[in-house]
Formats: sequence, structure tokens, C-alpha cells
Amino acid sequence: MFYLVHSGGSYTRNQLFHVFQVIGTAALLLCILALGDQRNTSIPDYLQPLLAGASVLVIGISMGSNSGYALNPARDFGPRFFTYIAGWGDEVFKAGGGWWWIPLVAPCFGALLGTLIYELLVEVHHPPLSSEIQSSCQEATEGKTLELEGVDQDAGKSF
Repeated sequence: MFYLVHSGGSYTRNQLFHVFQVIGTAALLLCILALGDQRNTSIPDYLQPLLAGASVLVIGISMGSNSGYALNPARDFGPRFFTYIAGWGDEVFKAGGGWWWIPLVAPCFGALLGTLIYELLVEVHHPPLSSEIQSSCQEATEGKTLELEGVDQDAGKSF
């Protein structure tokens, strides 16, 4: 079984590990959103899994030794919970000064942060699609009539 155990250290160092978890997951979400965005420069479908895996590898190599590579909360909590049930007791949650909750919470904040950054810096700046322009024009003109001065509106109607 493999789960993360923080080696301890000063409180400032522990705060830094929280930040690594958030930044690593935010970077992963930025990469995944950029790869899957069809309105961005499109990447061929056969390359997307390879580039997603390369993104995970690069993030893991650059930040994994600092914080244990916990980009996915389930990767840490599953083995930890299993060892708790299997008889190791609550020591699995006390190891590392109670650091077990960081790999659960920090990636969630990192995912939200990465998505927010992508939405604000990339997605907002995509030009609208032609279908979006047509639908917005149709919505703007629905229910509105054009009235011309000096033209009798009932003149063309037959009873």
C-alpha cells in the first residue's frame, strides 16, 4: 500500500506543501482543459491521451518529490482507508502530524483554481461561433416588429 506521509518539519514548510498540492493540480487542470478545448488550437484526437499523460509526468517529476504527487485525492485516501480497516488503526491518519487531509482538500482547491485561470485567461477570449451569433441575433429580434413612418400596417392584410 502506498499513501503519502509527510516527513514533518516546521509549520512554514507544511504551508509550502499545501501550496505545492494546489499548484500541481491547477497546472494539471490547465493542461487538460487546453488539450480538450476544441475552440483553441485543435490537437488531433490520437495525441490528446499522450499529451495528457506527458502533462501528468512532467508535473509529477517537477513537484512530486516536494509533496508526494497527490494530484488525485482518491490515490491517497483509498490506500490509507484500506490500511485503517485492515488493522493498522488510526495511526495511518496521525502519521506526518495529521497531514492526511491535505491530499484530500488541496487538489480540490487546485482544480477550481486551474479551471478559473483557464476560463479567465483563455476561454473568455475565444471568438463567438457563427451559430452563437445567429442565435443571439434571433433572440434579440424575436417579438419585435418594425414600424415604418407613413406606412399603413393594415393596408396589406386581407379580411
